[in-house]
Amino acid sequence: MKILNNKGFGAIESILIVVIIAAIGGAGYYVYNSQKKTNAALDNASKAQSDPQKSEKKEKVETKVVEKNEESGFFEIKELGVKFKPTRK
Repeated sequence: MKILNNKGFGAIESILIVVIIAAIGGAGYYVYNSQKKTNAALDNASKAQSDPQKSEKKEKVETKVVEKNEESGFFEIKELGVKFKPTRK
């Protein structure tokens, strides 16, 4: 019986090691990016909560003009295009 002298890595073992290292690197990259996005979102939220006047989103306050037409007795909100007749006089 002949004894084979097998030493070292074969091609399949080398490819398997490269695939495992790529998977670990890909998972690390995903976790790093997720953490970076989460930290950025939390920083923006804490800035907005601590100083609402300097936050990026400012609430726009608009006043609605309600006019009463004396001839027909209707109230009209021109910005919304709504007319209605009051039930009480």
